[in-house]
Amino acid sequence: MWPFAAKKFLERGDQVLVCAPTIHQERPELAELRSLGALVEQVPNYSNKSGRLGWLRKVFSREWIKVTHMRKVLKEFRPDLVFLNQGGTADAITEPELLSYLRQTKTPYVLFCRSTYRDWE
Repeated sequence: MWPFAAKKFLERGDQVLVCAPTIHQERPELAELRSLGALVEQVPNYSNKSGRLGWLRKVFSREWIKVTHMRKVLKEFRPDLVFLNQGGTADAITEPELLSYLRQTKTPYVLFCRSTYRDWE
């Protein structure tokens, strides 16, 4: 769904920044969006790290540097709107740094929840 929306925005002349994890960098959808002019940035792979322990793991890993890089990319890009594509309904809360940045900068955002978490029983 989100690649379709990104393509439509590009077709109408909007600038599009896609922040996709390493595991998705070679997907055909991203190649198409790149060819249409989208800026594609690599971000850390998805993880289930949450809570205080997850936050500490981020601080003491290279992931923290990548989060800082994402903030820099967003500052330079200065989006009018951020579209957060989530596998579950609460995925955004595992990225408090991103949500904090969006609130601080008053950047509007949309949460798109696909609810594809496979371990639900």
